[in-house]
Amino acid sequence: MACSVSAEVVIDEYGCKTRLTQMLIPDWPNANYQGYSIVSFNINEDGEISKSIIKESKCAMERDKNGIIVFETCPFFKKVSFAASKYLKYKKPINKEGLPCSIENHKYKYNFSLYNIEIKNNDFLLREEYEAMMYDSK
Repeated sequence: MACSVSAEVVIDEYGCKTRLTQMLIPDWPNANYQGYSIVSFNINEDGEISKSIIKESKCAMERDKNGIIVFETCPFFKKVSFAASKYLKYKKPINKEGLPCSIENHKYKYNFSLYNIEIKNNDFLLREEYEAMMYDSK
């Protein structure tokens, strides 16, 4: 079980810029699902976050006929993502003139994967794919 997060530079539409300096990997929820959650929050002038809300929580269910993961809304990642987001810290944001600024409604994504750590473009490894891969390797 893994949750992936990545350091990120954040620049809003007004040129206010900051960088993630601290994060906490969330606990694994009490569920046997994979998926992701998106937390939205403001980054204040001191680099602290405020007004956190969960915007989305989705479970990876299957692949469609084109091989794309199909997601369904699920509640499993909300609580652990919200709790972990409280520990996100950013460098004090500055604008193009070097003055303090703040960023509103920044979105941060947590991926929850049972089988692979690095998730790119929502390409989760589904349970039956993992089991087939393990069976083929024996």
